[in-house]
Amino acid sequence: MLLYKLRRRLFALFLDANPLGLLVVALAYVFLSYLLLVLAGEQDLTSPDVFIYWLVVTASTVGYGDYSPSTFSGRLITSFFVIPVGLSLFAVCVGKVGFYISEILTKGKKGLRMSRASNHCIIIGWNGPRTMRLINLLRCEQNSRDERILLVNDQAMDNPLPAAVDYVQVDGFTDPNTMVRANLGEASRIIIDTPLDDVTLSTALFCHRQNENAHITVYFKDEAHEGLLKSYCPSVEVVPSVSIEMLARASLDPGSASLHQCLLDPAVDASQFSMVYSAPDPTAFGELITRMRTRHQAIAIAVKKADADKLDINPPDSTQIIPGDIVYYIADNRIAGL
Repeated sequence: MLLYKLRRRLFALFLDANPLGLLVVALAYVFLSYLLLVLAGEQDLTSPDVFIYWLVVTASTVGYGDYSPSTFSGRLITSFFVIPVGLSLFAVCVGKVGFYISEILTKGKKGLRMSRASNHCIIIGWNGPRTMRLINLLRCEQNSRDERILLVNDQAMDNPLPAAVDYVQVDGFTDPNTMVRANLGEASRIIIDTPLDDVTLSTALFCHRQNENAHITVYFKDEAHEGLLKSYCPSVEVVPSVSIEMLARASLDPGSASLHQCLLDPAVDASQFSMVYSAPDPTAFGELITRMRTRHQAIAIAVKKADADKLDINPPDSTQIIPGDIVYYIADNRIAGL
């Protein structure tokens, strides 16, 4: 009974010990085992080429039998110290190694690993099928953009798409101690879509403070929050809910809902894209339409001047497009450049 309690106590101490503590205990165990066997007169077992081999085989209870204590004292030491203590130490060491390997393998799946991604797209918030749909839409262009997608969630869950996206779990979307895992400062795009508008607002303010250069997109259920956010972060793009407008348009012009859905889904034949006009020389919008139609089978539909806040949809053909302006177009695929 006493031996059992001793083994339980040692086992508990070993479980709580750190790797350095285990190393110290293991070295002490080896030294004491050697010293006791020397005192017991076990010359064959304490020779340099035999001792470590015999100790490992005996402590792990493999026991090949090729070496064994020859004295009564040696047998007592082996029975009541070498085997019980060595077996406990061996089991704990194997358990610790297995625990660390399991922790490394599952840490990323549970979102507890620090992200080292850069120029990545961060999705903040989890809304079940809605977020899954968002991820799938982004993945349609993931190869062309050559960027990684990182999902950030404040709920305890495993990565829903481990083969497609990275995953980070945080204590709160404005908690700097855990949000650092998402590497916000290196992100190129941040999408914020949480179940609560108040959380979305505070998260947008936090993310803008962490990375003012990232393109931040926010969705509110109640558009009343847009003005407050814009007053502090004018560069943040707020996506409005257009369900009422779409309902009216589909009623007046049947098929409009399907048309707009197709234009927003890159998986269909033609979708709406945008690009920054980077050609060295300015051009007229009418000339740009002809060039895009001839070279890429694309249709330019709008332009946003570099110094303007609003889009100019279907502008006059004479409108000058200069480097830095954003051109919106419909095409089968994203155009790399004009």
